[in-house]
Amino acid sequence: MSTTEKKPSKIALTAFLILILSTTEMPPILKYPMLAVATISFIIVAVQLYHEFKANRISKAKK
Repeated sequence: MSTTEKKPSKIALTAFLILILSTTEMPPILKYPMLAVATISFIIVAVQLYHEFKANRISKAKK
């Protein structure tokens, strides 16, 4: 399995984690830091996917 196949599943996992954390009942002291970490990881994976997509388009355009 290549890294491009792992990243969409990673972004889906973090999106699922955000959804679960936003709908569960737990103390705010636990909920909000966990939600922040999940949101940050979602953003990081989305930016990595964007840069990889952009690099692939540039390399295909040069060929």
